[in-house]
Amino acid sequence: MKYSPSPSYILHSRRFQDTSVIVDTFTQEHGRLSFIAKGAINPKSKFRGILQPGRLLMLAGSGKSELLTLTLAEELPSQADISGNLFYSVAYLNELLIKLMAKADSHPEIFILYQHTLLKLGQEPEQLEWHLRFFEYQFLWRLGLVAEFNAIMDIQTENHLMPNIAEIYCYHPEVGLCIYGQYPEIVAPTITGEAVIHLIKKIPLPLDARASRQSLKRLMRRVIDIHIPSGLKSREVMKEILKIQLSKKN
Repeated sequence: MKYSPSPSYILHSRRFQDTSVIVDTFTQEHGRLSFIAKGAINPKSKFRGILQPGRLLMLAGSGKSELLTLTLAEELPSQADISGNLFYSVAYLNELLIKLMAKADSHPEIFILYQHTLLKLGQEPEQLEWHLRFFEYQFLWRLGLVAEFNAIMDIQTENHLMPNIAEIYCYHPEVGLCIYGQYPEIVAPTITGEAVIHLIKKIPLPLDARASRQSLKRLMRRVIDIHIPSGLKSREVMKEILKIQLSKKN
């Protein structure tokens, strides 16, 4: 079976045997696919040096198994700037895609979301935390792994309410967002109404809205942990990098 050329992002690459590389990719047309780039380590290989995480390439391949043979890899314009610490944030997003998206399941809307997020991370580094949180919510919602946040369940009246900026909410896996206190067994995490409203309106939270930013981060981490109980390696790497950077400052 042949897979026609499609704009694709490299999610992860690893060496295979002496001269080849296996790459996990997110393609616009075919979803998540894995390729073997035969001879990619060789100095004269057409694949050498371009199969790097976060790179936007035109990819094509063929094969009958889940691991396809890469036949085309050409760089495309509009590359996102993921240099420096942004590389670790992109590695985090890539791990989410690999662990939660089934292979060969097309998600063009998530591809556009991912592409937009990479560009925003490079353009607005001061809003890095916001863009990560927005991606997490949109990604999980589009996969059907989290309920939409624009309708809050009122357990007492069994009605769905619009978010209130003055309210505090919590997350129930079977219900979604509900008013804090209506499920006594749920004590954490909570999220502010301000964070919910900004999320559904797609407007970044102000940098000084620290309580709302922290509440959003805690809530999204809880939702992700429900679906990835084994944890994320990239999250641990980011923690270690921050420790090293803080120690150098001190």
